Amino acid sequence: MFELVLKNLYILTTNIAGLAIEAGATVEDLGNNHLDLMREVSSDILKLQTALTGKTFSENKLEQGMICAFEGDLNHGCMGRSAPSRLNRALDLAKEFNLEVPHLQRIKNQL
Repeated sequence: MFELVLKNLYILTTNIAGLAIEAGATVEDLGNNHLDLMREVSSDILKLQTALTGKTFSENKLEQGMICAFEGDLNHGCMGRSAPSRLNRALDLAKEFNLEVPHLQRIKNQL
């Protein structure tokens, strides 16, 4: 279960954070230049993953796993074509679970 949550956290965090930073940004840019944003977005995503799975996970271990995944392909782009729909889906899930995800909402409001 941890690996699945890590995969979802990586994909959703990089895609959604990518909406808020410069076009063409890579995961290296995100980890090195936008660490606070990465942590804010991943925190909101982790709330969703916890609600979806009914389990709690170590935020620290997940962040370490995400950074390790970044190092596997530092030039991987953050924002893909699916990023806006992933953000909308995450916000819909948050509403369904009655969760506050202020960082995701802020990104949506800035689009």
